[in-house]
Amino acid sequence: MREQHFSISPSTYAQTVSLPLEPLSNLGLSGSAFFHTSKSNASHNAGLFIKSINRAFEFEFMHETLLPAYISFMEEHPGADSILTRITDVIWSADASVGTLLNVSPRHYMVMVDILGDIKAIDGAQKWDLKPSGFFEPTRDLVPDAIKSEATKSGLADTLDADVRIKLSKSQYDSLLRVIEKDTSFLEGLEIVDYSLLLGRFPASASPQVPLGFEHTTVLAKPVSRIVNAVQKMHSLSSSKEHQHPLTGDDFIKGVLSADREWVYRMTIVDFMWNVKKLVPTVMRTAGKVLPDQTITTEPARYKTEFLKMVEEYVDVVS
Repeated sequence: MREQHFSISPSTYAQTVSLPLEPLSNLGLSGSAFFHTSKSNASHNAGLFIKSINRAFEFEFMHETLLPAYISFMEEHPGADSILTRITDVIWSADASVGTLLNVSPRHYMVMVDILGDIKAIDGAQKWDLKPSGFFEPTRDLVPDAIKSEATKSGLADTLDADVRIKLSKSQYDSLLRVIEKDTSFLEGLEIVDYSLLLGRFPASASPQVPLGFEHTTVLAKPVSRIVNAVQKMHSLSSSKEHQHPLTGDDFIKGVLSADREWVYRMTIVDFMWNVKKLVPTVMRTAGKVLPDQTITTEPARYKTEFLKMVEEYVDVVS
C-alpha cells in the first residue's frame, strides 16, 4: 500500500526509517509517547511520525478492526483520495519486560507520514490540532485562562482565532468538503469519535520539507521572487480559479495555495483510535453522562456532524 497508494518507494522508505528517532517533548493526553525521524533527512522529505499505542482497547481495535478497514478504504480510493493520516507501518514488540507486563511500557507503535516536518522552523508558519468546539472539553473548559494559554501553546487545545480563517476558492472548498465527508463517513461506520484535523499554514514563499511520497511532485527550490506563477510552479499546487478538476485528498496533504495566494495549507485527519464500543470507552461514556456531551462520550454521527460544521466555520470562501 505504501508504494501503490502513497507513492512511497521502497528505497526512500528504507532510507527514512533508518534515520535516528528524536523524542517529542509533549506527551498526548492519552499518555502516548511520540517520536519523529531525524531532521537530517538527505531526501528532504518531512519524515515519519511514530506514536505509541498504550491502551489495550486502542491496540486491540487497531489490529482487529481499524487496519483491515483502513487498507480496504484506501484501496477503494485510487491515488489516496483521502486526508486520513497515511499509516505506513504498525510495530509490535514481542519481548517481555517488567514494564510491558505491568502495562506501563508500550509494545505497540503506529508509524505515519508527517505532513508538516520542520514547519516550526519557518517564519510565519503555524499549526493547529482542531476538534469541534461544540463539545464540553475538560482540558479547555475547566482550565484557568492563565494555564489555558500554555496548553494552547503546547498544542493540547487548539482552535483558530477569530482573525484566522482557511481562505479557499469555491472549487477548493467543494473538493475539501467532498473528501472530508467521505473520510468522516468511513470513521462513523467504524463508530470512531474524537479525531481531529491537523492543519499547517505557511507563507507561499517558503520552502518547507515535502511530505513523504511527494518528493517527485514538488520542487523544493526557493522561489526567486514572489510572483504567483513561480510559487505555484515551485509547489506544484492547485489554487483558486486555475484548476478545472476536483482536488483530491493528496492535494490537501501536499498543500493547496490559498485563494488570496498568501498561504499554503496542508491538512490531515489524525487520532482516529477511539471506538465507542470498546469496553473502556463504553464505561467512560456512561460515567460521562453526568457532564455535558464530550468528544469521547458523544455518538459517532453527532461527532461527524460537528466536525463538518467546524470545517465550514473555519473556511472563508473567496470569490
